[in-house]
Order: sequence, then structure tokens, then C-alpha cells
Amino acid sequence: MTIRSRRTLAILLTLLACPTWAPADIPSVQTAVDKILSRPVFSNGIHACVIKTLDTSAVVYSKNPNTLLNTASNMKLVTSAAALDQLGPGFRYRTRLLAAVPIGPDGVLRGNLYIAGSGDPTFDTPALQDLARQAAQRGLKAVEGAVIADTGNFNTTPYGGGWSWDYLEAYYAAPVGGLNLNKNVVALSARPGSSVGAPATVVIEPASNYMRAISAVTTAKAGTPLSLNIDRELTGRVVRVSGAVAIDEKVDKPQEAVAVYDPARYTSEVLRALLMADGIKVSGGVGAERAPENAILLGQHLSDPMSDILMSLNKWSDNLIAEALLRTLGSVIKNDGSIQSGRAVVAEVLKQAGADTNALSMADGSGLSRMDLMTAENFTRLLSYMYRHNYFKYYDQSLPVAGVDGTLRNRMKKTPAENNVHAKTGYIGYVSSLSGYVTTAAGQPLVFSILFNNQLGGTAPCRQAQDEIAAYLAGLTERL
Repeated sequence: MTIRSRRTLAILLTLLACPTWAPADIPSVQTAVDKILSRPVFSNGIHACVIKTLDTSAVVYSKNPNTLLNTASNMKLVTSAAALDQLGPGFRYRTRLLAAVPIGPDGVLRGNLYIAGSGDPTFDTPALQDLARQAAQRGLKAVEGAVIADTGNFNTTPYGGGWSWDYLEAYYAAPVGGLNLNKNVVALSARPGSSVGAPATVVIEPASNYMRAISAVTTAKAGTPLSLNIDRELTGRVVRVSGAVAIDEKVDKPQEAVAVYDPARYTSEVLRALLMADGIKVSGGVGAERAPENAILLGQHLSDPMSDILMSLNKWSDNLIAEALLRTLGSVIKNDGSIQSGRAVVAEVLKQAGADTNALSMADGSGLSRMDLMTAENFTRLLSYMYRHNYFKYYDQSLPVAGVDGTLRNRMKKTPAENNVHAKTGYIGYVSSLSGYVTTAAGQPLVFSILFNNQLGGTAPCRQAQDEIAAYLAGLTERL
């Protein structure tokens, strides 16, 4: 049974228990959708909606189809489509540990140790620890040089265009580059002191010399809710923490995550600390430069395949993965790991999809930027192109499923859209977006894009409207 036939069976089983089937033709669909979008709550904002059939390419509904609107995280649909198209579902990142010169018979490396990245956004401490162990297995006992970060052809554009300075310490706005570690955040925990009023202890993990905490956190009476205020210096490596932690607080996992400023230095500092903890003395500090062409391989780590990485990207709307993929497209296809080169590759894919690249502003890969603009028409053209793509099953599997998983796990439950709609959500302040696929009760596949901008009253009414439209389409019992 194919993925599409399994989806159709699941949809039919859901609909058998649902009394909300809706016989309709295109004019009645237009009337129904107009009624939802004409609510007074939307009168001061702007929105767009395009719905098409995927089997006949008929336009079912179109309102403001060519109006440029902020995409929020629907931009990830563009980034992931380009990554899948250009890199393929089996693409894997490679991170290498290299020696400038051979390890001596005594186990001493009399030169620098390099960690060379290729932009892997999923690289973490266990993977870094494994690299250190591989080096030890090769006989490494000491490093007389430094630990050097090699970021390859990735350039120094760690943030998207138009990102705001006041959230750059947040986990969702972490910088990105050729070397990334633990989503480029440190984990922070406040542990209570021995008595009420005593200073608490703030711990940063993983341990390294990269970031230092200055704590003004105190120990509060039992049952006091945790309250931590965090302020990271904009371009520094100091984080100031204030607030209170209850004396009976059980600290069994990190309480906060703080973005780092320099991912490459962060990675090399943590690697140096791991080596030292494993008994491998490192005489030098850390640095950043390209490894020699004849460097000796001591260890390597391969990421999961692109098909799995896209699952994490789209189901959970991971900004760092999206930003890494955009730069990876530039790195692999254009030999330049920059936003600009990544955008050029994306534009080529959009042209193949029949999209109007003049109706696009791509400031980043994730949709966090206020400068990201695209039309609902372009979204439906891209989604239609991917529906017919050889790699569609990977693209489709990466999307959240209504009422089941990802960012749609709590939406559209007990409606015909449950376990039917596969779509990408998007949200930033005053913006809400939902674009993807739905199959009607008649078994007809549709593509849709619903974008709301300038919604000052909050985005809850937008999500409700999106869900109602998607559920209505899922319940249609006649072909359009």
C-alpha cells in the first residue's frame, strides 16, 4: 500500500465517524471560505488564501493571491523543498577531527588539532565526545598545539537579515555556521543553597571556558515557583542570572537555554574541555582557521540523512536547522556557505516550480525575519511542484499532521482534518500562516495556503479560521 493510499484509508475511517461531510462545488466552497475570512476580527489586518486541486490544477479559491505577505515559519517550506531537491534525502553532514602532523610514537600531537565542520545543525555533545574517543583510539595522549575550529566555506553571517537584537540570546534565534553544537545553546540550571536566603549555584552545561555565569539568584522558601531572569551580553560570553529557586527544587534537567554568540569557538572550547576530561592534555588554547590540505584524519561523525533532518525541521519548526540548510545549499552547490548563495539556489528551485521569484523576499531560511515576504500563490505553486516531485514522500512525511504530531498535534482534533491535513504552521507577532495539503472526503487532493498579517488582536482567531477552512475542505464529499 502506498503512502497516499494509506492516507486515504485513514481519512475515510475518520470521516465515517464524522457527521460534518459537506457536499459542495467550487462556488459554494468560495462562499464558505469567504464567510470565514470576512469576520470582523480580520477587518483591520490583511490576509491571503489560495486553494487548488492537485489532480486538475483548478483554482478553488483565491483571495489576494499575489499580495506579498510575511511568511513566518512557512518559509521553512521553501528551504526544505530546496534542500530536498538539490541535496537529496540521503545527504549527510560530515564533521571531522584532523591533526596538522602525525601523532608521535609517544602519543603527543606536536601541532594543532582541528575540528572541521560542514554545517551540521544536529551535531551535539555525544557526537563531539565520540570524536575525542576516536582520537584516543588512534593513540592521542596530548596536544602541544591548540584546538582549532575550521568552518570551511561558511562565511560570517550567523544571523538572518532583519533579526531583532532583543531576542538574540533566545534559543530560537541562535546563530549558525560551519560548526554548530547543541543547537548553539548552553543549558543553564539554578541549584538551591543550603538554607533560605543563601545564594543559589548557577551551572552551565556543557562545561567549558566558553561562557561564564554571574549569579544573583537566591534560595527561596519551599514551594516558591522558579523565577530566573537571564541577560547575556550581546556579543560577549557572560550571562547574568537573577531570581529565585525554591530550597526544595529538584533540578534533574536544565531549566533554561541561552544562545551562544560564536558557535565555532563554543565547539572548540567544549572539545578542548572534553579532551582534558578524558586525560588528553591540551597545551594551547583555541582558534579558528582552515586545516592544512594534508591534515590527517583522526575521526569523523556523519549526521542522520536529510530525510530525518527535515522531519525535525518541519514538524517542530526548528529555526537553526532551516538556517543551516540555507547556508549548506550555498556551500555545496555554489561553494560559498553564505545566505546570498543559498538564496540563489532557492531561487533556481522556485523557478523550476513555476513560482514568480520577483514576488519573493527571502531574508533567512527560517521565517523569523520580518523581511521574509512571499505570496500565497507562490506557496501553492511550490507545494504543487513538490507533490509531483520524486522525493515527495520525504517532503510530505516531514510536515506536521493535524491532531497527530508536530506543531499541529493539538489542532483540528475530532474534525475531518485530523490525521489528514499535512501542513506547515507559522507564527511571529501579528502573523499566522498555514500551508500544505488536504484530501477531501471524495478522495481529491488539494493544496492550500492561508496567510494572516497585521493581526493586532492576536493570532488565535487566525488559527481558528485556518483550522475551520482545512476541516471544511477535508469534509467535501464531491469532487471539485
